[in-house]
Amino acid sequence: MRVFDFGWQMAEKGWGKGGEGVNRLQMHATAPDLLEKRLGIPQSKGCIRIPTTLNIFLDQHAILEGA
Repeated sequence: MRVFDFGWQMAEKGWGKGGEGVNRLQMHATAPDLLEKRLGIPQSKGCIRIPTTLNIFLDQHAILEGA
């Protein structure tokens, strides 16, 4: 699956002691049979997890290529 990398971004941390920090913002698919049911729940330190089907759609149609 493709990983869409949006580079280093300043963001508020939703884990640890909180505050702001620099995070690598990436968007990627998650295991459909294991983790897709947990989408929409904070689970990682900066990644945006999306369904496998959306990852394939974005990749096949080059929707984020100009971003």
